[in-house]
Amino acid sequence: MFGFANALLLALFAAAAADLILAWRHTGGPVAAVRALWRQEHLLFGAWGAPWRLRAGQAAFCLALALYEFTVVFGSSMAREHWPWLQTQLSPVLDAVLYTLLLAKILLGTRYTWRSLGVAGALYFIARWVYFNGQNIWFLGLAVVLLAAKDVPLPRAMKAFLAAGLPSLAAVEILHFAGVLAPGATSERDGSFRLLFGYGHPNTFGGIVFGLVLAWVLLRTAKLHWAELAGVAAVAWKLGGSAVSEAINSNAATLRYEVVCTNVNPEAAEGAVADIGGQLMSNGDMIDGTITDCVIEPHIVTVLDAEGNPKQVEDPEVRNLRFTIESKVSETSNA
Repeated sequence: MFGFANALLLALFAAAAADLILAWRHTGGPVAAVRALWRQEHLLFGAWGAPWRLRAGQAAFCLALALYEFTVVFGSSMAREHWPWLQTQLSPVLDAVLYTLLLAKILLGTRYTWRSLGVAGALYFIARWVYFNGQNIWFLGLAVVLLAAKDVPLPRAMKAFLAAGLPSLAAVEILHFAGVLAPGATSERDGSFRLLFGYGHPNTFGGIVFGLVLAWVLLRTAKLHWAELAGVAAVAWKLGGSAVSEAINSNAATLRYEVVCTNVNPEAAEGAVADIGGQLMSNGDMIDGTITDCVIEPHIVTVLDAEGNPKQVEDPEVRNLRFTIESKVSETSNA
């Protein structure tokens, strides 16, 4: 990605120089050349083969978008744990192909004015030198996609997006419910019960479904029917309302514990309990508290070790909270 970013930036400067020379020859002077390039849309590196370059550019962008969606939907699933070669071997190849397609689309298959290219180039320059040097590639990727998306009809792009995303999501769910990918409804992090649907985190599944629904809405635009709107509303409620409440109730069951403190200042103990309650999603009702002794019963969960054998361990989240309250109570008690 770093080499691609450098190559694209240098290629854009080279394209600007080539276009200036060509426009200078055509207009007969530098001022007229700059004025024409500033106002008129043109292909970079000359107008040779314009019709087929524009068609090929659209195809290249749609293919890159489809490859990216496949890496997100299928590559981000627990398939990467079941088949490690997906992430170690296939994913780098797909990344290289889609970066090459986007680079070709920008340099050979897109019309820009110098005004639009200057704004987009400045955005890309900032993303390259500031954000990418801070190891944040998402802003840089957004700038590249925006540069490449020009001259591509939105419906065609969304069809490519859905054509890759929907089958990939269907494959993940079939493999999940068939018991191949993450067959248990448990989080890969702490064994808590969550609706993961073949992914390592519930937010991943929700984000992927949201992206596909948004692509469908953008594809349909003014043609949306009431049934489709109802379906979109149902998905939004499930992802944003029902799923959240299920997650909260699930965590409440997992993190419920009892606080017992004796020979401690009651106000200090109550303050410590309230502090832990604030950490547990600001819901004090999730705590069963009896202030008689400075002991918190650990919550034991069953997880799988590296060899796949079940073992019982103390829930790390509850353990950290137990240490926190013991520390706060003892400090106040000593004082």
